[in-house]
Amino acid sequence: MATTGAEATIPAKTLRQRLRASSLALLTANLMPLLGVLALNWDVTPIMVFYWSENLVVGFYNVLKMRRAQGSVASSSTTLNDRPVQQSDRRAMIVFFIVHYGMFTPGPRPRAPRFTPWWCWSA
Repeated sequence: MATTGAEATIPAKTLRQRLRASSLALLTANLMPLLGVLALNWDVTPIMVFYWSENLVVGFYNVLKMRRAQGSVASSSTTLNDRPVQQSDRRAMIVFFIVHYGMFTPGPRPRAPRFTPWWCWSA
């Protein structure tokens, strides 16, 4: 029986172990705030700040990954302003990502009641 792709390079047992460890870490990380609220009487504000900070870190590392991306973009079907993407357009795509990702990560506004999305802020 022939194998191709990821199956050929990663044995099934190792892949299952990696997925199990990753799933366990993800589950633990997301149960910690729930435990804190229910058992330790945490306020929701520090938890929201934590998740907001995590969002900034994820965005930052995605920008780094986009900058380090290698290979030709000529073979992709991606377009930018109705023209095929060129090597020189990578920087524009990173800026596009930062602007659009940034629209959803402005963070809490001082004196705003709890955490409200920026589009709900009153002047």
